[in-house]
Amino acid sequence: MERVRRLLELVAMERSTGILSATYKDGLLRVCVDVDEGIAAYARSLVPKSARLSVPRYPPHISVIREPVCDLPTANGDMYAVARFGGDGREVEFEYDANVVPGGVYWWLRAWCQEMVWLRVAMGLSASSAYTRPPDGEECLHVTIGNLKG
Repeated sequence: MERVRRLLELVAMERSTGILSATYKDGLLRVCVDVDEGIAAYARSLVPKSARLSVPRYPPHISVIREPVCDLPTANGDMYAVARFGGDGREVEFEYDANVVPGGVYWWLRAWCQEMVWLRVAMGLSASSAYTRPPDGEECLHVTIGNLKG
């Protein structure tokens, strides 16, 4: 956590809000913060056209939870913890670094939202997972802005 604080001090951070969204389908609980498309579109506009960056399949979002319900250690696998946190549709504030991070296939913005980390912990999960961290494994959240899948 100290490393994240140092990064926040070194990087010019932007603030925004998104809408908390929780869905349950085929035994999978997915909780995310829906991000304004304008943020991702602006970030993509900064990427040289020669990179041939494609728009992702899903609208911009910050993944918070993507777990099979049977793997959730609390609330018998339902969304009680999400409801206690204010539930689906609540506005959530987050910070992000507007510098685009290029990866092998995916390109993203680093994001931070302590409230969503607390939600994961309240549901008995670790503070982060492979789905919440960016592809480079940095201890933060992320917003995928594009990919090189063609």
